[in-house]
Amino acid sequence: MNKFLKLCLLALAITPLIPDNTIFTPENSIFFMRTILVIIGVIFLIGFVSLKDFRTSISERIKIFTRNPLFVSLGLFVLFFTISTIFASDKYIALWSNTDRFEGLVGIMYLFCFSIFSLLIFKKEDYFDFFKLSLFVSFIVLIKEFSESFSGAVRPDSFIGNPTFLAGYLLFSIFCSILVFKETKNNFFKYFSVLISTLSIIGIFLTQTRGTLLGLVAGVVALLFYGAIKGRGVSLNKRKINKLSVIILCIIFVSSSIFIATRKNEVWQKVPGLSRVAQISSEDNTTKTRLIMGQISMKAVNPKEEGMKKFLIGWGPENFSLAYAKYFNPVQFKYEVGWFDRSHNRLLDVLVMTGLLGLLAYLSIWFLFFKFIFKTKGFSILNIGLIFFGVSLFVHLLFVFDQITTSVPFFIVLAFSIYLIESDKFKEIETKKKIHKEVKDNLVIAMDVIFLIQILFIGFAYFKNDLPAFIQIKEYGILRKDSEISNILQNINTVFDPFTSAQMRIRYDFMGFISKNYDEKNEKIKKLSDISLNRAVEYTKKVPLDLQFSNYLGLTYVNQGIATNDLENYKKAEEIFNRNLVYAPNKLDFNYGLAVSWFYQKRYDEAFSKFEQIFDLSPSYFQQKEGKGPEKIYTMFIKYFYDKRDKTNFVKTAKRLKDNGFANSQILDQIISIIDETGTWPYINFKND
Repeated sequence: MNKFLKLCLLALAITPLIPDNTIFTPENSIFFMRTILVIIGVIFLIGFVSLKDFRTSISERIKIFTRNPLFVSLGLFVLFFTISTIFASDKYIALWSNTDRFEGLVGIMYLFCFSIFSLLIFKKEDYFDFFKLSLFVSFIVLIKEFSESFSGAVRPDSFIGNPTFLAGYLLFSIFCSILVFKETKNNFFKYFSVLISTLSIIGIFLTQTRGTLLGLVAGVVALLFYGAIKGRGVSLNKRKINKLSVIILCIIFVSSSIFIATRKNEVWQKVPGLSRVAQISSEDNTTKTRLIMGQISMKAVNPKEEGMKKFLIGWGPENFSLAYAKYFNPVQFKYEVGWFDRSHNRLLDVLVMTGLLGLLAYLSIWFLFFKFIFKTKGFSILNIGLIFFGVSLFVHLLFVFDQITTSVPFFIVLAFSIYLIESDKFKEIETKKKIHKEVKDNLVIAMDVIFLIQILFIGFAYFKNDLPAFIQIKEYGILRKDSEISNILQNINTVFDPFTSAQMRIRYDFMGFISKNYDEKNEKIKKLSDISLNRAVEYTKKVPLDLQFSNYLGLTYVNQGIATNDLENYKKAEEIFNRNLVYAPNKLDFNYGLAVSWFYQKRYDEAFSKFEQIFDLSPSYFQQKEGKGPEKIYTMFIKYFYDKRDKTNFVKTAKRLKDNGFANSQILDQIISIIDETGTWPYINFKND
């Protein structure tokens, strides 16, 4: 049984190699991970209930690690995560998450179980087997990345599907290389680990992920400080480690100073990775957007704004988008148009979603992790690997959010660290051929029960949501690619039940698919359109606080109204946007949608006033909207205000068009000049214009 459980856990090392061919963001890897953990859980439950020796051995291990401060801090973080879920603004998304992120309480519970299973099953050599297997995985990932780069990809993403997430995983690859190099006596693995670490560093540069590059540098600098402090009396090729570390630190300092002073030089623009780092400044659009996200995050947990509840326990897992919508800053659209469901800073995400208590628990994990490393006497390569991974990943997460390619490595490294801290105790029970006495410690018995409940919980989540959601996505993906409309119409309703975390993405995509292919003359398409809208409305009733989804539904109603010339569609859109604005009055998307719905209801004065309010708050929003929607609407305003002889609004409209590069601005200027000079309105043939 132990061998089978170990093989299952080791299989999780290949998670990054499980790509997805569906129409959504890659989620096969998530499903693979969760399936493996549920299989482990089932076998584990059978063994725990039916085998006394297995149960006794497990209880002995639980007795060891449940008293470990690092594990306690991890448990506290999961506890506060649970409390935040119970009191979340949107409880459904807090519990189940969606197919974009796969976190939520369910996601954290899977990862927590992964760490616990590792502590209950793995010995030291098993952890190293995991790291060795990860080297082979990294090799395959890197081959794919280099192949993409040689084929012309500006920022290759390999099997992982995102260059930033790939860069985060390569930090783990370097960590594995360091540990395997230290532990193995096999020359193949010695050379192989050096090769992987070298290629991983190059791979990080190829992804051009600035936060990860800073993390890489920070990790190296931390190692050198460790060498300078702990490396006294240790030599490398007859050179003292501490002196060598100081010399390299000085070289890095000088090199960094030169880079900062000359970062605008064209030389740096030719170096992958450094070209993007050189662009970082207070004027950089990405930097400004991240600063705005920081301001929004702090407002969202300000007790003066939201009270003590959200300050202490947050908005709930996966509820950052609600805080973002409520405290939206229109200045953002000057730099980047898009909906943020993360702040792109792990600490701020944890603060907003789980409050101060969750953040303190999360930070305590990092504090105890580093405390263990620096508390260890002497200099060791093992500590070098842990320091590098800890520092580099921590810095990386200051610029992005956690995802499976970093969360799985994070939780396995935490389990490995806990094992190392308690290694003497673990080795003591590992050397015993048989443990004769069952553990009767009340704390251990309680932890046994809690852990069994956790296993039952992930099993429930898997069969209640994960497996049905995966099947739905696959079935929808097949239908989506089907060119036969009749077949889609006949089978589409099968992908909507039961209601799972995949429904948001399925219904969202289905609306878009039908909207793009809508044909008023095609009865089958019209029926599919009705199904898509009805299913979307059904979703908003079940998950009313998914504002991004309801916003898209509102825009779909507008498009449907344009296609069918049905006034009721515009009224339905208006109702949706008004409802969203009650929650998030400053969100430009909602205001824009409301203005559009008013416009097509021919409530031109109200619509124009709202459009002007939006474009005054964010002038660049006019051009950033997809297509030429605003320009088309404003050219119709020209005719409307001309017919009304409303000079004030006619001039405002003309100026707005001119400021945004309207081709016929000169003609509008001539009209205004004639009106000013003669006091009369010249005849204009608007059909020709």
